[in-house]
Amino acid sequence: MMPDTTAYDSTGEALVTRHREYLRHGTAARDRCTTAGTYIVGAAAAAMSWTGWFLLAAMCGWSSRLAWLLPIAVDVYVVTSMRVWLRVAWASQRTRRFAAFSTVFAVVLSVAANAAYHLMDSLGWRRAPWPVVVAVSGLAPLMLALVAHLQARLNADKAAPDGAAAAVPDATLEPAVVRPAEPVPVAVPVAAEPTAAATEPATEPATGDATKQRQPTRQKPRQNTRQTGAAKRAKAARLVADDPAIAAPALAAKCGVSDRTAQRWRTELTRPHLVGKKEGAR
Repeated sequence: MMPDTTAYDSTGEALVTRHREYLRHGTAARDRCTTAGTYIVGAAAAAMSWTGWFLLAAMCGWSSRLAWLLPIAVDVYVVTSMRVWLRVAWASQRTRRFAAFSTVFAVVLSVAANAAYHLMDSLGWRRAPWPVVVAVSGLAPLMLALVAHLQARLNADKAAPDGAAAAVPDATLEPAVVRPAEPVPVAVPVAAEPTAAATEPATEPATGDATKQRQPTRQKPRQNTRQTGAAKRAKAARLVADDPAIAAPALAAKCGVSDRTAQRWRTELTRPHLVGKKEGAR
Protein backbone atom coordinates (compact mmCIF):
# COMPACT_ATOMS: atom_id res chain seq x y z
CA MET A 1 0.00 0.00 0.00
CA MET A 2 1.33 3.39 -0.99
CA PRO A 3 1.95 5.91 1.84
CA ASP A 4 -0.57 8.69 2.27
CA THR A 5 0.40 12.31 1.78
CA THR A 6 -0.25 15.09 4.25
CA ALA A 7 -2.02 17.67 2.14
CA TYR A 8 -2.88 18.68 -1.39
CA ASP A 9 -2.41 22.06 -2.93
CA SER A 10 -2.91 23.70 -6.29
CA THR A 11 0.67 23.10 -7.43
CA GLY A 12 0.39 19.32 -7.24
CA GLU A 13 3.19 18.82 -4.69
CA ALA A 14 1.22 16.03 -3.00
CA LEU A 15 1.06 14.05 -6.24
CA VAL A 16 4.78 14.46 -6.74
CA THR A 17 5.43 13.26 -3.18
CA ARG A 18 3.22 10.21 -3.67
CA HIS A 19 4.96 9.34 -6.93
CA ARG A 20 8.39 9.57 -5.31
CA GLU A 21 7.31 7.31 -2.44
CA TYR A 22 6.01 4.77 -4.93
CA LEU A 23 9.27 4.77 -6.87
CA ARG A 24 11.29 4.41 -3.68
CA HIS A 25 9.31 1.44 -2.41
CA GLY A 26 9.30 -0.16 -5.86
CA THR A 27 13.07 0.20 -6.09
CA ALA A 28 13.51 -1.31 -2.62
CA ALA A 29 11.37 -4.29 -3.66
CA ARG A 30 13.45 -4.81 -6.75
CA ASP A 31 16.62 -4.62 -4.65
CA ARG A 32 15.31 -7.36 -2.38
CA CYS A 33 14.72 -9.56 -5.41
CA THR A 34 18.27 -8.92 -6.60
CA THR A 35 19.64 -9.78 -3.17
CA ALA A 36 17.66 -13.01 -3.05
CA GLY A 37 18.88 -13.97 -6.52
CA THR A 38 22.46 -13.25 -5.49
CA TYR A 39 22.16 -15.55 -2.48
CA ILE A 40 20.64 -18.36 -4.53
CA VAL A 41 23.26 -18.19 -7.28
CA GLY A 42 26.03 -17.88 -4.72
CA ALA A 43 24.85 -20.93 -2.77
CA ALA A 44 24.56 -23.07 -5.91
CA ALA A 45 27.96 -21.99 -7.22
CA ALA A 46 29.57 -22.52 -3.82
CA ALA A 47 28.15 -26.03 -3.54
CA MET A 48 29.35 -27.02 -7.00
CA SER A 49 32.74 -25.39 -6.49
CA TRP A 50 33.02 -27.01 -3.04
CA THR A 51 32.55 -30.45 -4.60
CA GLY A 52 35.28 -29.86 -7.16
CA TRP A 53 37.73 -28.52 -4.58
CA PHE A 54 36.96 -31.36 -2.15
CA LEU A 55 37.52 -34.12 -4.70
CA LEU A 56 40.64 -32.42 -6.05
CA ALA A 57 42.12 -32.26 -2.53
CA ALA A 58 41.32 -35.98 -2.12
CA MET A 59 43.09 -36.77 -5.40
CA CYS A 60 46.14 -34.87 -4.12
CA GLY A 61 46.35 -37.11 -1.03
CA TRP A 62 44.39 -35.24 1.62
CA SER A 63 42.07 -37.22 3.85
CA SER A 64 38.32 -36.66 3.81
CA ARG A 65 38.53 -35.08 7.28
CA LEU A 66 40.69 -32.21 5.94
CA ALA A 67 39.82 -32.00 2.25
CA TRP A 68 36.63 -30.01 2.90
CA LEU A 69 38.68 -27.16 4.43
CA LEU A 70 40.32 -26.29 1.09
CA PRO A 71 37.15 -25.03 -0.67
CA ILE A 72 36.15 -23.12 2.45
CA ALA A 73 39.54 -21.32 2.55
CA VAL A 74 39.34 -20.30 -1.10
CA ASP A 75 35.63 -19.41 -1.41
CA VAL A 76 35.44 -17.55 1.90
CA TYR A 77 38.45 -15.48 0.91
CA VAL A 78 36.78 -14.60 -2.39
CA VAL A 79 33.71 -13.30 -0.56
CA THR A 80 35.81 -11.40 1.99
CA SER A 81 38.04 -9.65 -0.51
CA MET A 82 35.10 -8.83 -2.76
CA ARG A 83 33.26 -7.22 0.15
CA VAL A 84 36.29 -5.05 0.96
CA TRP A 85 36.57 -4.12 -2.70
CA LEU A 86 32.92 -3.14 -3.22
CA ARG A 87 31.41 -2.34 0.19
CA VAL A 88 34.04 -0.94 2.57
CA ALA A 89 33.91 2.75 1.66
CA TRP A 90 36.34 3.94 4.34
CA ALA A 91 39.18 1.74 3.03
CA SER A 92 41.99 3.46 1.17
CA GLN A 93 42.46 3.22 -2.56
CA ARG A 94 45.45 0.93 -2.20
CA THR A 95 43.55 -1.47 0.05
CA ARG A 96 40.64 -1.65 -2.36
CA ARG A 97 43.00 -2.18 -5.27
CA PHE A 98 44.62 -5.10 -3.43
CA ALA A 99 41.20 -6.54 -2.62
CA ALA A 100 40.13 -6.31 -6.26
CA PHE A 101 43.33 -7.99 -7.45
CA SER A 102 43.10 -10.82 -4.92
CA THR A 103 39.39 -11.35 -5.72
CA VAL A 104 40.06 -11.81 -9.42
CA PHE A 105 43.07 -14.02 -8.65
CA ALA A 106 41.07 -16.29 -6.33
CA VAL A 107 38.18 -16.60 -8.82
CA VAL A 108 40.54 -17.54 -11.66
CA LEU A 109 42.26 -20.02 -9.35
CA SER A 110 38.93 -21.63 -8.45
CA VAL A 111 37.94 -21.92 -12.11
CA ALA A 112 41.26 -23.54 -12.98
CA ALA A 113 41.07 -25.98 -10.07
CA ASN A 114 37.55 -27.14 -10.94
CA ALA A 115 38.47 -27.49 -14.60
CA ALA A 116 41.58 -29.52 -13.70
CA TYR A 117 39.61 -31.90 -11.47
CA HIS A 118 36.89 -32.59 -14.03
CA LEU A 119 39.50 -33.10 -16.75
CA MET A 120 41.42 -35.65 -14.69
CA ASP A 121 38.19 -37.36 -13.65
CA SER A 122 37.07 -37.68 -17.27
CA LEU A 123 40.40 -39.27 -18.14
CA GLY A 124 39.94 -41.87 -15.37
CA TRP A 125 42.82 -40.69 -13.18
CA ARG A 126 42.65 -41.62 -9.53
CA ARG A 127 45.73 -39.71 -8.45
CA ALA A 128 46.71 -36.21 -9.55
CA PRO A 129 50.12 -35.69 -11.19
CA TRP A 130 52.88 -34.21 -9.07
CA PRO A 131 52.71 -30.63 -10.48
CA VAL A 132 49.02 -30.44 -9.50
CA VAL A 133 49.81 -31.90 -6.05
CA VAL A 134 52.50 -29.27 -5.47
CA ALA A 135 50.26 -26.42 -6.60
CA VAL A 136 47.24 -27.50 -4.51
CA SER A 137 49.38 -28.10 -1.43
CA GLY A 138 50.54 -24.47 -1.45
CA LEU A 139 47.03 -22.96 -1.60
CA ALA A 140 46.36 -23.09 2.15
CA PRO A 141 49.36 -20.95 3.21
CA LEU A 142 48.76 -18.67 0.22
CA MET A 143 45.18 -17.97 1.29
CA LEU A 144 46.36 -17.34 4.85
CA ALA A 145 48.96 -14.83 3.67
CA LEU A 146 46.45 -12.99 1.48
CA VAL A 147 43.77 -12.65 4.14
CA ALA A 148 46.33 -11.62 6.77
CA HIS A 149 47.71 -8.92 4.48
CA LEU A 150 44.19 -7.68 3.71
CA GLN A 151 43.33 -7.48 7.40
CA ALA A 152 46.56 -5.62 8.15
CA ARG A 153 45.75 -3.01 5.50
CA LEU A 154 42.26 -2.55 6.91
CA ASN A 155 43.67 -2.07 10.42
CA ALA A 156 46.08 0.56 9.08
CA ASP A 157 43.19 2.39 7.43
CA LYS A 158 41.22 2.35 10.68
CA ALA A 159 44.17 3.80 12.58
CA ALA A 160 44.42 6.70 10.12
CA PRO A 161 42.53 9.96 10.87
CA ASP A 162 38.85 10.08 9.91
CA GLY A 163 38.58 10.32 6.15
CA ALA A 164 42.32 10.55 5.62
CA ALA A 165 42.67 7.08 4.12
CA ALA A 166 39.83 7.56 1.67
CA ALA A 167 40.73 11.14 0.86
CA VAL A 168 44.33 10.41 -0.09
CA PRO A 169 44.31 9.02 -3.65
CA ASP A 170 46.64 6.33 -4.82
CA ALA A 171 49.77 7.67 -6.51
CA THR A 172 49.42 5.06 -9.26
CA LEU A 173 45.85 6.10 -10.15
CA GLU A 174 46.18 9.85 -10.55
CA PRO A 175 49.18 11.73 -11.89
CA ALA A 176 50.90 14.05 -9.50
CA VAL A 177 50.30 17.73 -10.07
CA VAL A 178 53.57 19.51 -10.48
CA ARG A 179 53.37 23.16 -9.62
CA PRO A 180 55.88 25.53 -11.15
CA ALA A 181 58.36 26.92 -8.71
CA GLU A 182 57.96 30.54 -7.82
CA PRO A 183 60.67 32.79 -9.24
CA VAL A 184 63.27 33.78 -6.71
CA PRO A 185 64.39 37.41 -6.96
CA VAL A 186 68.06 37.65 -7.81
CA ALA A 187 70.04 40.70 -6.76
CA VAL A 188 71.73 42.22 -9.81
CA PRO A 189 75.03 43.85 -8.89
CA VAL A 190 75.28 47.51 -9.85
CA ALA A 191 78.45 48.32 -11.69
CA ALA A 192 80.45 51.04 -9.97
CA GLU A 193 81.20 54.16 -11.98
CA PRO A 194 84.78 54.33 -13.19
CA THR A 195 86.96 56.75 -11.27
CA ALA A 196 89.27 59.27 -12.77
CA ALA A 197 92.28 57.15 -11.91
CA ALA A 198 90.78 54.17 -13.74
CA THR A 199 89.93 56.16 -16.90
CA GLU A 200 93.33 57.80 -17.25
CA PRO A 201 95.91 55.70 -19.08
CA ALA A 202 98.80 54.47 -17.03
CA THR A 203 101.99 56.42 -17.58
CA GLU A 204 105.12 54.56 -18.53
CA PRO A 205 108.72 55.66 -18.19
CA ALA A 206 110.12 57.40 -21.24
CA THR A 207 112.39 54.62 -22.43
CA GLY A 208 113.57 54.11 -25.96
CA ASP A 209 110.96 51.62 -27.23
CA ALA A 210 108.07 53.23 -25.37
CA THR A 211 108.97 56.69 -26.71
CA LYS A 212 109.08 55.42 -30.27
CA GLN A 213 105.67 53.79 -29.88
CA ARG A 214 104.09 56.96 -28.43
CA GLN A 215 105.44 59.33 -31.08
CA PRO A 216 102.79 58.52 -33.73
CA THR A 217 100.08 58.97 -31.09
CA ARG A 218 101.30 62.49 -30.29
CA GLN A 219 101.51 63.49 -33.95
CA LYS A 220 97.94 62.38 -34.78
CA PRO A 221 96.22 65.20 -32.83
CA ARG A 222 98.42 67.75 -34.62
CA GLN A 223 97.53 66.34 -38.04
CA ASN A 224 93.86 66.31 -37.07
CA THR A 225 94.14 69.92 -35.88
CA ARG A 226 95.73 70.98 -39.15
CA GLN A 227 93.06 69.17 -41.13
CA THR A 228 90.36 70.76 -39.04
CA GLY A 229 91.88 74.24 -39.47
CA ALA A 230 92.13 73.79 -43.23
CA ALA A 231 88.50 72.67 -43.38
CA LYS A 232 87.43 75.73 -41.35
CA ARG A 233 89.48 78.02 -43.63
CA ALA A 234 87.87 76.49 -46.70
CA LYS A 235 84.42 76.95 -45.15
CA ALA A 236 85.25 80.57 -44.35
CA ALA A 237 86.35 81.10 -47.97
CA ARG A 238 83.00 79.75 -49.21
CA LEU A 239 81.08 81.98 -46.82
CA VAL A 240 83.06 85.10 -47.80
CA ALA A 241 82.64 84.30 -51.51
CA ASP A 242 78.88 84.01 -51.02
CA ASP A 243 78.63 87.12 -48.85
CA PRO A 244 81.66 89.48 -49.03
CA ALA A 245 80.04 91.83 -46.48
CA ILE A 246 79.75 89.17 -43.77
CA ALA A 247 80.86 90.40 -40.38
CA ALA A 248 83.77 88.85 -38.53
CA PRO A 249 81.65 87.73 -35.49
CA ALA A 250 79.18 85.94 -37.77
CA LEU A 251 82.01 84.29 -39.68
CA ALA A 252 83.62 83.21 -36.39
CA ALA A 253 80.35 81.68 -35.14
CA LYS A 254 79.76 79.68 -38.34
CA CYS A 255 83.34 78.41 -38.63
CA GLY A 256 83.91 77.76 -34.94
CA VAL A 257 86.96 80.00 -34.53
CA SER A 258 87.75 83.11 -32.55
CA ASP A 259 86.76 86.59 -33.70
CA ARG A 260 90.39 87.53 -34.26
CA THR A 261 90.99 84.52 -36.52
CA ALA A 262 87.78 85.22 -38.41
CA GLN A 263 88.76 88.87 -38.91
CA ARG A 264 92.19 87.84 -40.21
CA TRP A 265 90.69 85.30 -42.63
CA ARG A 266 88.13 87.84 -43.83
CA THR A 267 90.86 90.41 -44.49
CA GLU A 268 93.00 87.86 -46.36
CA LEU A 269 90.05 86.79 -48.51
CA THR A 270 88.52 90.19 -49.23
CA ARG A 271 91.62 92.42 -49.31
CA PRO A 272 94.69 90.36 -50.05
CA HIS A 273 96.74 93.48 -51.03
CA LEU A 274 96.58 94.71 -47.43
CA VAL A 275 98.06 91.46 -46.25
CA GLY A 276 101.01 91.92 -48.58
CA LYS A 277 101.66 95.44 -47.27
CA LYS A 278 101.61 94.26 -43.64
CA GLU A 279 104.07 91.47 -44.37
CA GLY A 280 106.37 94.02 -46.19
CA ALA A 281 106.23 96.41 -43.24
CA ARG A 282 107.24 93.58 -40.87
